[in-house]
Amino acid sequence: MGTPVLKNWTPKEVFSFLEANGFEARSGKGDHKVVRNLDKPIMATVIDMGRKSFSMREMGNFVKQTKIPKKKWINWKR
Repeated sequence: MGTPVLKNWTPKEVFSFLEANGFEARSGKGDHKVVRNLDKPIMATVIDMGRKSFSMREMGNFVKQTKIPKKKWINWKR
């Protein structure tokens, strides 16, 4: 079996994961949510809540922007 990958997460799953890891949402423009880390206000990302799911590339961007290790994302029970 290959390396585990991040793909096809729904916006709700991404948001739930980030909430469980110390992030808080604020309303963004339209159906977007700006999500910030309460302990490190510099760490933030935007979630488009109108999407069906996110690609591997987009999930990689969430990993980079939030600085949460990819392994933690992969092992999280959705």
